[in-house]
Amino acid sequence: MCALIFQTRISNMDSYINELTLHINQFICLIIKSNAQWVNKAKLHMLLHLPQSIRRFGPASLFSTEKFESYNGVSRKASIHSNRLSPSRDIAVTFANYSALKFLVSGGVMYNEQSGSTSTAASEVQQVFTGNPLLQRAMGYNYKVDENTSYPLDLNIKIPKEEKLPIPSQFDIPCDHPQIAQVAQLMVSKHNLLRQGVCLVVSNVLPLSLTAAPVHRSDCFPKFERGGKHLVGMIKSIWVNKSRGSTNYYVHVQGFATSNVDDHYQMRSIVRTHYDAVVHTKVCLGTF
Repeated sequence: MCALIFQTRISNMDSYINELTLHINQFICLIIKSNAQWVNKAKLHMLLHLPQSIRRFGPASLFSTEKFESYNGVSRKASIHSNRLSPSRDIAVTFANYSALKFLVSGGVMYNEQSGSTSTAASEVQQVFTGNPLLQRAMGYNYKVDENTSYPLDLNIKIPKEEKLPIPSQFDIPCDHPQIAQVAQLMVSKHNLLRQGVCLVVSNVLPLSLTAAPVHRSDCFPKFERGGKHLVGMIKSIWVNKSRGSTNYYVHVQGFATSNVDDHYQMRSIVRTHYDAVVHTKVCLGTF
């Protein structure tokens, strides 16, 4: 059922929700038949609310806990190769060996207290790590996220044919303008990735010109100046404007408005509006 739940794109929401609800009900029914005590598990009860959550917030997110749980594989490997006399020690030694390997291939410097000298792994050893992105990812290193990286950063990912869109009318230029191009994914900070379908918070600013201003909109989005509060939108597309020796990135967002406080969850809900706008990435405060 995990393959059905964790979808990156849902083409038909109604059909998907009906199928997901059916499988969840069947799963809960089988679980209860095996042992009725399972009905008291909070995690199983949350599955019943999953279709409503997906319909409201979009596809379910696969969080980074999966990455940390991958250490279970290291523990199992160490346990299998253990002589069972001291399993805890064997697991600790295995983790220490992996840590030492990461230290060597990443150019770590070792100090010899007896001679007072330092040494490091040869360049050929370090090349095993620097020239192998697969090994980098296995050790949890992302070469795309560097302290010296300047943002916004275009990840240069090819846009699928079905996701290519015409230039938004807010740009007020021909639809085939060579200086305007669509972008698939854009990093605006170390922990904020913009892509289609992501929700973000936009700072409330006055509209200025498109070339030098953070926000460009027509009268179709008057709520972007309501009450001086930050605003919420969902990304419809991302665009880059290369002109006059400068590069500016813009986000076409679908506007959301705040609604009433939910009686059950005691949380304020947001509802989709028919307003949309093109905003500069400088006023994008973060994603959620």
